Amino acid sequence: MAKEDFNFFLHTKVRYSEVDHQGIVYNSHYLGYADEATVAYLNKINFNLLEHSKQHNRDFHAVKTTLEYFSALGPEDEMDVCVKVGKIGNSSLTFNIEIYSNTTNKLTTKCELIWVYTNQETHKSEKLPDELINKIKTFQSIEK
Repeated sequence: MAKEDFNFFLHTKVRYSEVDHQGIVYNSHYLGYADEATVAYLNKINFNLLEHSKQHNRDFHAVKTTLEYFSALGPEDEMDVCVKVGKIGNSSLTFNIEIYSNTTNKLTTKCELIWVYTNQETHKSEKLPDELINKIKTFQSIEK
């Protein structure tokens, strides 16, 4: 995808503690950027994950994460973490995330996150709430 294919991004900056002895962001922090941006995406579409979890005793479990690295970010680099829902399943959401350096405007990392909606007592998957599906489709201009 191109950066222009996303209608949501989180602008953030590399913090000192995220840089390793090579002077680049340590690999595990990219997943943190993706996770933070995904929750920000949900907030943008007015789906408060924390409140929903408390009220309904339902939450998401991450069942798959993949990261592809193309170039590194360094100390205090600014970035845009772009988020789009690529697939809406019966009980799962697949998030497509791309991280772009604001210094070079180049793609640094691609991430795919698959979350499954679960009952927190039984830890079994459940159908995604219609409210959430409708908000995603409206925000991303997907036909209902």
